[in-house]
Amino acid sequence: MIRNLPTAQSAHLPRARVLGLISALTTLPLLALTGCGDSTPSGEADSGGARFNPNGATEIHLDGAAPVAGTPGAGVLEVLNPELPERPLYKEFGDVAFGTVLYWTMEMRNVGTAPVNINTAQAACGCTRFMDFTVTDASGSAPARPTAFTAQAEGALATIPAGGTILMRMKLMSEFSTPNERKLAMMRLSTDSVIKPFLTFEVGFQPTRAFIFAPDRANLLNSPFSSGREKRIKILVDRAGDPERVLGVLSKPEGIEAELITETFAGEYVWYVNVSVPPLSALGTIRGDVILKTTDAEGNGDAGRLKLPVVALVVADVISTPNLAPLRAFDRSVGAEFTGRIVALVPGARLMVMGTRVESEHAEHFSIEATPIKAFQDGRAIEWSYTVKVGPGHPQGFVAGELIFELEEAFGGLPDDVPANELRVRLSGIARDPQSDKAN
Repeated sequence: MIRNLPTAQSAHLPRARVLGLISALTTLPLLALTGCGDSTPSGEADSGGARFNPNGATEIHLDGAAPVAGTPGAGVLEVLNPELPERPLYKEFGDVAFGTVLYWTMEMRNVGTAPVNINTAQAACGCTRFMDFTVTDASGSAPARPTAFTAQAEGALATIPAGGTILMRMKLMSEFSTPNERKLAMMRLSTDSVIKPFLTFEVGFQPTRAFIFAPDRANLLNSPFSSGREKRIKILVDRAGDPERVLGVLSKPEGIEAELITETFAGEYVWYVNVSVPPLSALGTIRGDVILKTTDAEGNGDAGRLKLPVVALVVADVISTPNLAPLRAFDRSVGAEFTGRIVALVPGARLMVMGTRVESEHAEHFSIEATPIKAFQDGRAIEWSYTVKVGPGHPQGFVAGELIFELEEAFGGLPDDVPANELRVRLSGIARDPQSDKAN
């Protein structure tokens, strides 16, 4: 529904002009915001219908009816000096190296007779975003620094006065796109202009990458303390016959080892990167990139760079999954139970659970049962399942403590103040009294 339209009495317009204005506004094209994709650019999707006089910054023509100066919604934004006059809301970057961050700066002027309020600024996918803007009034006055596009609790994101301009910066992150596939990214502004309420910006580019990782990153989660862990990543040239070559490892994250292996198969090069966490590494998370040296696109030099993301987590040789036993909120008159697993991570290791206990303020209400999964003939197993139960009658309030699993043999990665053969799992929950809950 269109509101605040001038009436023949209030605007002193002939009835024919009012009907012409309403007709022009109700026949404006509707735009559908589509997701990012590798499609053909649609160009100036908002064109057509009523248009402003491009040779007059203060004169608007709508089927022969000009709105009265100051009429709400009579503002409109037009692009200044567009690269493609026939498609002013489109930007073509062409081929860009995968991982490149692109920036698009656009300036628009309010050529209408009233201010334009920008109500929303949205991107169709996570690879694009509106960064910031600078509004200049008709006299050329502007703030000292740009303003970030942020969600407002109320009011407009930005207001551009009649005759004023807005300079916007948009950011595109090619690493969130599919390499070597055409990308069409879209962003939209919604305004309070009844003439041109939506502006859809389109950006075309193709992120190019000569090499493909399989898998696309080195995942070394749950690397056991005593033995470490290794992952082999395959590298292929994206297009057969291309002359690019991977030459060696340039750098790697602290705590990570990386080795490049080169092979040929059917006349094509194939590379492997062996990425590993060495034994006896410090417990905790490691994140970073293995940087590889490559030739240029013609196969010359060694200035090319290839980035392989790495994430590692060094843990004890035996872990509980999950690493917490959550009983959550339970009826204390009924009790609760939780089932988890304990796993030996060192290759070839087998576990024997010799005993279990609960350390808690009300340990007498708990019991633990441990069972081997696919046990060997000697009763040992790589994994064990356990079930902890809390019986009826546990006092109301928070439940905290530890489940203790006493293993046959010691294992690495435990703190110095903990017995070398004990796996400890934190216990948590809330014991509730249903009667007191109803009373509240």
